[in-house]
Amino acid sequence: MARTRKSAVVVGGIGVALLAALAACSSSGSGSTASSGSSAAASGASSTKSLGTVTLVMGSKSSSMALGFIADQGGLFTKNGLNVKLVYAGTGALATAAMIANSAQFTIDGGQGLFAAQATGQQFYILAKGESGLGTQLVLTPAAAKKAGLGANATMAEKVKALNGLTIASASASSSWTAQANKAASTEGAKIKWTYISETAMASAMKVGNIDGLVAAPPWTTQVLFNKTADLWLDGPTGSFPGGFATSSYGDPVVATKKSYADAHPAIVKAFTKSILQASQLAVSDPAKAAGYVKQVAYPTMSQAEFNQIWASTLPLLKSPQLTLASLKTTLALDGDPQLDASALYPSSILSSVNGG
Repeated sequence: MARTRKSAVVVGGIGVALLAALAACSSSGSGSTASSGSSAAASGASSTKSLGTVTLVMGSKSSSMALGFIADQGGLFTKNGLNVKLVYAGTGALATAAMIANSAQFTIDGGQGLFAAQATGQQFYILAKGESGLGTQLVLTPAAAKKAGLGANATMAEKVKALNGLTIASASASSSWTAQANKAASTEGAKIKWTYISETAMASAMKVGNIDGLVAAPPWTTQVLFNKTADLWLDGPTGSFPGGFATSSYGDPVVATKKSYADAHPAIVKAFTKSILQASQLAVSDPAKAAGYVKQVAYPTMSQAEFNQIWASTLPLLKSPQLTLASLKTTLALDGDPQLDASALYPSSILSSVNGG
């Protein structure tokens, strides 16, 4: 899909409050907040030489950011010599903007926003896949699902056709969720009517019937599924989301840094990337412990039963974060950015030294 200069506009208009939060990295409330990785698991002394303090900015406390939470709470950043401050910008667009503005050194963010900014002249390196495959889900209200008139044995193609003319909510026009749903709809010539609302308002909008459905990722989708105010329609985690996304080589969100920062601080970028890969290894070797870290950061007050539903959709996507040039090309192609040079986004010297490490 064609790229615009929307990202540049967002960067230019980044909020003063977000910049202040990034500068202070204070830990309070919701929206733009920070954490300094003070997990009990990280309390043990480390013989690794300290590489200093860096900031990781993420759009929200959602399960798609799980590898960042696990690396932080599991003490993996500390083990590799880093003091990492976690900041939540409120939206993916603001997370990208914060890194562009040099208010953060790393981000876990949707590829759509990063690739759009790259197309306008920014220069990033993609370090890992925050999720391998697609974590996005599209859910419909029971009324909209019933109106579709499809039985339990409906094909995916029939479900996609039924989206034609429905009002679906997403976080923004530039969101990866929007682009992924449009790509899925296009496989059957369906046209979605879009409305854009914040993730935190999606559940209530669906409950009162203002929308026919929403496209997002856990917890925004699993919340309405758990409360039985929605029916699962297209499911990325199980490969039931058309458009070519049913492959582990696709990655969204992705872990990124600015090229200029990586060139100036290769040791820090290697240590950060290694920590993310080790977080994946921990999720595989001890999923219960990893789940505990994610719940502690993102969903401390959520019932265990509801969190289990989120974790079941998330864990399969955390097992292959290693980025290869081929997998980056796959992601660019599926996100509609084959015109971008994958090799320009791929820091081969850094990744060759840490992948699998």
